Amino acid sequence: MIFRLWLIFFLLVCSNHATACMVPASGYKWTGQDLSRHSQQIVLAVVKRLNPDHKLSATYRIQIKEVIREIVEINHQELTFSYFVDEHSEKTFNNHSDKVFWNKNVGRTECSGDCYCGVHHVFKEGVTYLLFLDVMGALKSAEIIENVNQDKWLEYVEKEKYSKKPVN
Repeated sequence: MIFRLWLIFFLLVCSNHATACMVPASGYKWTGQDLSRHSQQIVLAVVKRLNPDHKLSATYRIQIKEVIREIVEINHQELTFSYFVDEHSEKTFNNHSDKVFWNKNVGRTECSGDCYCGVHHVFKEGVTYLLFLDVMGALKSAEIIENVNQDKWLEYVEKEKYSKKPVN
């Protein structure tokens, strides 16, 4: 009897996790080319954390340094978003010149599982990121940009904005 109760409990818990995300996150399984061609809001921005004492989640405000693409208007006054607190990845893939970065399922943010519900980006105050605001569910949608003059990912995205029109 106890086994059956535990089994029912286990199945209920597992079924909630399996159905928690009914629609894939925006940008799910997008390549770097998909991101640069189809995103409608691309910015180079510095992140400021608004609740540094909170241990479970972080709310961030971005300060936009440069708008790379703005097909859908971005509220420049205040743009905030929240994520769970976790360890920040400092990976830049040598200013995104390492070949491994250009593989489909690679980015600063690692994905455990299949990332159907979205990736878990973690940010650090004062760091500059290339953000794809309308498709933050993609692995490459929040890459660190250390040197704007040498970063290959930033260079690629800036070239793509002129070569292709985004698909709506």
